[in-house]
Amino acid sequence: MKGSTDEKNGELSLELGQTKNLCFVYVANKWKEFDFSKYSIYKCCEKECINTENPIGKCIRGNGFANIINDEEIEYIEWFKVRGHFGGHDNSSHILAENSFNKPKEDFNNYSLFYFEIKCKFEEEINNNTRVGIGLKNSEDNYISLSIWLKYTFISYKFQGKGSENSIKKIVWNNNDIFGCGLVYPPTNNKKLPYIFFTQNGQQIGKTILNDNFEDYKPYIGVTCCSLETNFGKDLEAKPFVYDITKHTQYSDFENDLNELIEIFTSIKKEGIKRILLENGIDKENVLKKLIEIFPKNY
Repeated sequence: MKGSTDEKNGELSLELGQTKNLCFVYVANKWKEFDFSKYSIYKCCEKECINTENPIGKCIRGNGFANIINDEEIEYIEWFKVRGHFGGHDNSSHILAENSFNKPKEDFNNYSLFYFEIKCKFEEEINNNTRVGIGLKNSEDNYISLSIWLKYTFISYKFQGKGSENSIKKIVWNNNDIFGCGLVYPPTNNKKLPYIFFTQNGQQIGKTILNDNFEDYKPYIGVTCCSLETNFGKDLEAKPFVYDITKHTQYSDFENDLNELIEIFTSIKKEGIKRILLENGIDKENVLKKLIEIFPKNY
């Protein structure tokens, strides 16, 4: 790998020798703040006794909640009994990293790959409360996340106020499993869309999600009854990713899927089909089914 560093932004760009025109961009990062913006249940309790300013401790109500131990470690403290209370609950904790994965301002030749991984650690066996989510989120509450539960797994997202959820086949989830989230920007003079993908133990899972704007999206996690170790890519020689980023292949099916749908539904404008395809997670079969129901004569 060849590397260059932008000291001002704390970014390191590595040319991946085995993959033409793809560079890994390292962003110096750490887990920074608890995200209470979505639901009140994403707090330890109404007192918010565990928060961004006080990230380590136990909830006074006895509720389970995550602690930010250091830049890369998250420890989940499960519920416990408190005198005068029947007992707490294991609440979901949502945490944002400090720095965003922003599109390079001028790179006319290379695809830019941002990526991080988390390692799941359980004190006890996985149960119905155990959950981990990994993804990206911005300040306008747009997000994309891979959520893993005991009985089901899905990718959910919301862009510009419109959300969707796509289930993926049930995965086997074990202690010490490693999940990853990657964001790829095309060259700045390329009309292709940036996209996000997910991995488990070094293998891509689920569908690739495209969007026209991923600016200011930060690494984002959600955990219940699960502790985490993170690899932001600080020293890949000493601590490489489980996913081999040098072998990442650029997503290329979107244009083919779009053109196939355009040929079938000639009465719908290209931009309309493109928007529907994006809003449905680039799931061509699902979009085809929906459009057939609306325009049966076209098929």
